[in-house]
Amino acid sequence: MKIGLFDSGVGGLAILKEVKKLMPQVDYYYVADQTHVPYANKSSSYIKKRSLAISNWLIKKGVDLIIVACNTATVSAISQLRSTYPIHFVGVEPAIKPAALETQSGTIIILATDQTLHSKRLKKLIKQFGHNKHIVLYSKPQWLQLAEKGKVKGKQIKRVIKQDLKKIKNPHSLVLACTHYLFFIPVIKSIFPKVKIYNPAPAIAKQTKRLIKLPDTKKKGVTHIFTTSINRLNKNVVKRLLGSQIPVKSIQI
Repeated sequence: MKIGLFDSGVGGLAILKEVKKLMPQVDYYYVADQTHVPYANKSSSYIKKRSLAISNWLIKKGVDLIIVACNTATVSAISQLRSTYPIHFVGVEPAIKPAALETQSGTIIILATDQTLHSKRLKKLIKQFGHNKHIVLYSKPQWLQLAEKGKVKGKQIKRVIKQDLKKIKNPHSLVLACTHYLFFIPVIKSIFPKVKIYNPAPAIAKQTKRLIKLPDTKKKGVTHIFTTSINRLNKNVVKRLLGSQIPVKSIQI
């Protein structure tokens, strides 16, 4: 069994980590499209083109399912991917529905890239589930750059995150709608210990497991990590983010 994942950069590694935890016996193929990171400042048509190219490459590797481990790529391209290829695609969707259902009073903060914040999909979700809630939208592009360098913890990072969130007063719920931001959950919890953080990774792992037939083996699968820009990603960054040392291979797509 092979599962493919892709993101513009390292954000999707947070999804990979959760999926591996639930299904360690699977072989994983992860593509960081770092020649084109971030997707947030690209047009929807450009993101579709990249998503199709990477998906085609992964399918040639024999993957049985692809996780679009990027909110921006999900809102821009997943419909076309599903209509183009005969395999399952699992996307990353902002957890607005559970946040709205579980927040009776107080503010719901949605952290995402500009592309996601202005997407029709996000607006539809807010209208459908959060129309009577106090919702505040924020974009934190600096966090993406920090995650790309593997800088996701420590006193300096905490100061940066605290400064970026200083305008937020006693939030009830925090929806993380960019996979890069998931690496900052421990730091955010240290600043807002009572806030409810909505992390999509566990739900994505469960949905993926529902869609595939797992091999009957206790043998652990092999994880392969690829980047379209080897200068941006190395095994040390991967180790800081995943907690394990996995070689990184350069590819051209």
